[in-house]
Amino acid sequence: MKDLLIEYRKTRLNVLNKIKDLENKDSFRMDDLLVYKDILKDLDYTIEWLKYGHQPGIYKAIDRSQCYLLAHSGLTE
Repeated sequence: MKDLLIEYRKTRLNVLNKIKDLENKDSFRMDDLLVYKDILKDLDYTIEWLKYGHQPGIYKAIDRSQCYLLAHSGLTE
């Protein structure tokens, strides 16, 4: 899993360099820049998922002990 994370980080660095190159050019297509920024956003999301082991942005995950806290009346309904 660590090798996958390393590859994603290398790819992220390459995309960042490409974005900087596009921004420094006088004539560049805005569509290209938007595509690379979307790729960067997706890479950041995936890197965070791989690093922490759960979906990014969800901070109140259900703990294993909390998922069984249900009233018995709720089971019969």
